[in-house]
Amino acid sequence: MGSKYESHVVTAATSVKVVLKNFGTVIKTNMEEPPGAFVDIQREERHKKCLGCYTMLTSIKSMIQSSHTSATPKLANIFREIMLLMTSIE
Repeated sequence: MGSKYESHVVTAATSVKVVLKNFGTVIKTNMEEPPGAFVDIQREERHKKCLGCYTMLTSIKSMIQSSHTSATPKLANIFREIMLLMTSIE
């Protein structure tokens, strides 16, 4: 996302968009899932991975917000779509 080449940023932004479309609800569900009364290692691993995804996506969101004004029309359109999809995990 931080590349100086527009084609690299477009590819990265498109990938983020695909991740949000396909896994946004999974990330949100596993972030909100309350701790169980018993040990569930798989759930704890999912929670940890989703927390990592959420952290990375929020840093990407701040990157987009800071570079949104200087983006080309193509990038601006992709950034708008990402920002709309980000609401699914908030």
